[in-house]
Amino acid sequence: MPIALAPVDRILRKAGAERVSKDAALELRDIVENFAHRIATEAVRRSSESGRKTVFKEDVLQAPASVVGRVKENILIDVETEILRELEDLIPPRER
Repeated sequence: MPIALAPVDRILRKAGAERVSKDAALELRDIVENFAHRIATEAVRRSSESGRKTVFKEDVLQAPASVVGRVKENILIDVETEILRELEDLIPPRER
């Protein structure tokens, strides 16, 4: 169930936007929904690992740190991979 656009528009206006395009509101909504889904998934995982069916406030509060940590790890892996590719292009292969 998508988040309604009106609250997203209000968030952008409270942040200082005088006008908000529909595309901007849609994009922010997609980002927020994606992040919320990741947090919810992590909160459910935490409750399940604790042997519970109920997700508690603490599960939700602790979930963002894990989600952000994984995002940072993925970014670092992507950067390392890109650096290695660049180096491979710069360094000629050894002759045997």
